Amino acid sequence: CEYLQDLLTPDGCDVVTASVPENALERLRNKENFHILILDLRMPGVNGITLLQKIRAIDKEVAAIILTAYPSLESATDAISLD
Repeated sequence: CEYLQDLLTPDGCDVVTASVPENALERLRNKENFHILILDLRMPGVNGITLLQKIRAIDKEVAAIILTAYPSLESATDAISLD
């Protein structure tokens, strides 16, 4: 989270981080407006695919990028099928 915030903020992006997936979902439920979400595939308690499914139930339009150090064809096709 901190690395991406440090990387994107100097370029004029307003970056909000949530290290706990439930905090991110709560912000979306409270109708905070985000242009793009950057998710990790592996997070404590939930994976990025499951989190993206929950996000889509709240906001079908927000763009999402899932990053991972553990790529697989299965996770890629799962993520693409949610869009």
